[in-house]
Amino acid sequence: MTWTKTRHLTIDGFLTEGYNGIKQREKQASGPEEKSGVMCVNVMVVDDQKINVTYVNRILKNAFPDITIYLHEEANQALKHLKKETIDVLLLDIMMPDISGIEMLRYIREHHEWEHMQIIMITAMDDDETFEECFQLGANDYIKKPVTQVELVSRVKNAMKIVDSQRKLTSLLAGVKDHNEELRQMYQQLHVAHKQLIQSEKLAAIGQLAAGVAHEINNPIGYVSSNLETLTKYVNKVQHFISVYQELNEPTKLEPLEQVFREEKLDFVLDDLGELVAETRQGVSRVAEIVSTLRNFAYSHEEDEKTWVSINNVVKQTMMMLQNEAKYVADVVFEETQEVEAWCHKGQMNQVVMNVLYNAIQAVAPQAETQRGKIRIFLKKEEDQVKLIIEDSGPGIDPAHRDRLFEPFFTTKEVGKGTGLGLSISYDIVVNKHKGDLWFQNRPEGGTAFHVMIPVSLDRTIEDPEGGEVK
Repeated sequence: MTWTKTRHLTIDGFLTEGYNGIKQREKQASGPEEKSGVMCVNVMVVDDQKINVTYVNRILKNAFPDITIYLHEEANQALKHLKKETIDVLLLDIMMPDISGIEMLRYIREHHEWEHMQIIMITAMDDDETFEECFQLGANDYIKKPVTQVELVSRVKNAMKIVDSQRKLTSLLAGVKDHNEELRQMYQQLHVAHKQLIQSEKLAAIGQLAAGVAHEINNPIGYVSSNLETLTKYVNKVQHFISVYQELNEPTKLEPLEQVFREEKLDFVLDDLGELVAETRQGVSRVAEIVSTLRNFAYSHEEDEKTWVSINNVVKQTMMMLQNEAKYVADVVFEETQEVEAWCHKGQMNQVVMNVLYNAIQAVAPQAETQRGKIRIFLKKEEDQVKLIIEDSGPGIDPAHRDRLFEPFFTTKEVGKGTGLGLSISYDIVVNKHKGDLWFQNRPEGGTAFHVMIPVSLDRTIEDPEGGEVK
């Protein structure tokens, strides 16, 4: 047994350096480009006849001077060599004494690491059953003995082109895999950044609302405190009256009691006591409502599942949150004609209405010194859509800004007064997360109208309150 080894280039080297790098290195190492016009590959010839091995080797070396050729006369030695070396094209004799070419072919095709190897069977046999068995086991081509130079060169050249294409495809797939991994990482980074931007916008909105909410809380707290002080005085008066009554030895002597009753004005106290308690309860309820609304807005609903949400309540809660912002610059009117519900994320819809309504308030604010602004909110259901319109009497949207209004970080406000994220986040929530639509138009009479439309239910059957389904 003899085998000859010439210059060797591994598949790993090909994948590492790339097709162009390999080609350039081959030019530098061997001079002119190979005659075959294909990349260098490793070829193994296995035949138990030494004369055949020598003959095939001579033809291949003349036709493809830059390939690496390994020669074996025994199948066992060839198999051992395959486990150590990467072979691209295998010329395999069918009739061999120790292990037949068909047995060797079956063994190779049972192992995944050799699945891309091109195997050309060499045989002097001429029966169709043998050829059919070879192809069923995974042979790629065959050459009949006696081997001719033209046929050998042609078959090997085709096999080398297939190997070259496989290499390029492998390299391309590796590049695509790396690119997909980069895209996946970028998507994760963008997702994290998007969540951070949403939270930043919420924090900015909460900061802008903090003064207004504090003012709204101070009002009920103020009259609760005042009522409690008055209530304390009333209780003292009643206690005085009762103490005088208890000191009387003769209950029939009512003159001192009547005098205390008149001095302490207990008739007024008794009349006012009920109203005082009612006002106190109303004030406490108002504080609880404001705190609850603020908590609902500040709470992150990013992972919440969709539920049936009253859009009417969303609008009312938002109006209460922005009451202090609006009351000095505009009259906000909610023209509520019907109760409208939608299958959506409540926290996200809170944020959409908050952003759009706050923009409307800021739009009318500059002209508040000369003319009080007007903001009207319309809500209705149109077939399977919820339609919310927020109109303002401001100056309208500058035509130069129309195409950029929903871009992230775009703002017409002064530095420090706007993040440029409110409308961008709102657009993402309405269009991408709820498959709806958000647009605006300048009104002929002045001002802007923002339209928010979302499906009543996109991914759930609409249930009738009395049972059944609503189509």
